[in-house]
Amino acid sequence: MRILISALLLLGLSAPAVAQPSQAEKAAAKAVQSVKVQSGLVPGFSLQEIQQVLIDAGYRAVLEEDKSGPYIRSGASGLNIFLSTYDCLEDNTECRTIRIESGTFKVDPPLAFEALNEWTRDVVTGWAVPIVATDGSYYLLMKVSTTGGVTRDWLMQNFEIFADSLGKYHKLLFPS
Repeated sequence: MRILISALLLLGLSAPAVAQPSQAEKAAAKAVQSVKVQSGLVPGFSLQEIQQVLIDAGYRAVLEEDKSGPYIRSGASGLNIFLSTYDCLEDNTECRTIRIESGTFKVDPPLAFEALNEWTRDVVTGWAVPIVATDGSYYLLMKVSTTGGVTRDWLMQNFEIFADSLGKYHKLLFPS
């Protein structure tokens, strides 16, 4: 690179300048950020912020930790729901991926693969996915991204979509 810049200078040419944002561009970026803050958009949530959103909406939300890290234990309609975060800043704030999952269920006899596919295609709401674990237990999983900014209401809507799907999933696994 040094040789290229030296050669350009010998020829009377200048090295390419690194583009710096203009004052107008800086002001526009600041205005966009201000609108996001005023509208309640956030780039992500910490577990503590998620916990507070759930508590404010009337849900149980207990911070716990196991060998895989911290999570929130919550629930709806008597069924456990666990929330954990990923893609966080170093201080575990502004987490950009939220994982919502149910507890595990043992079903005997096992559910037919076709029944799970039909339920997923015809019944499930949102991005909830039924999973069969290696030990044969069943659980429901949903991952959501906060890319582009989201609100507390958005978080609650996704939690409630998952809770509704979990109730339907439980009925599929235990119809009687």
